[in-house]
Amino acid sequence: MPEIIKDGENGLLVNPSDTDIRGDWIIKRTGVAGFIDAVNWIYRMSTIDYRSMRIKCSKYVQENFTIDTMVKKYEALFLKETRKASQ
Repeated sequence: MPEIIKDGENGLLVNPSDTDIRGDWIIKRTGVAGFIDAVNWIYRMSTIDYRSMRIKCSKYVQENFTIDTMVKKYEALFLKETRKASQ
């Protein structure tokens, strides 16, 4: 999910297990224990910081993952790959 979530900015990321580490995230424990730490981290946030994170999350999704945006990105990728294949 790091392509969607910017750890600590618009959400939190948790590594799935001690044997499947995908990044050096704020939450250091993994799996369910890490998820619990993430929930507790969010509950400890100030109201202002929590709202700011939610706004950043919503804005990021709206700017990058609406249907229109995704279609435009897929079309651009398709055209790029088509051009590469024809060379």
